[in-house]
Amino acid sequence: MMQEYWQPLLIGIMAFLYASVGHGGASGYLALMAIFGTSPALMKSSALILNVFVSLVAFIQYLRGFANGYGRILRRWEKKSNNLPVKTILIM
Repeated sequence: MMQEYWQPLLIGIMAFLYASVGHGGASGYLALMAIFGTSPALMKSSALILNVFVSLVAFIQYLRGFANGYGRILRRWEKKSNNLPVKTILIM
């Protein structure tokens, strides 16, 4: 009975935490579903869908930040720096 309430809540919290650092979080979803006794067939598809959705949200947030000027700051700093290792780190 309590699983009906706790599992979606914990998965939502897990999705929020993983998305805040730009990850999908499939390992976290799989761990929670295993704890709650979800069947493996349902775990595979659910984790994939959640992972794609959360990764898409994180990517959209990244693009929004890049469009709002964060990319210009990095490019300006890269042009002023003539240090090759620093440029290599920024490109990655």
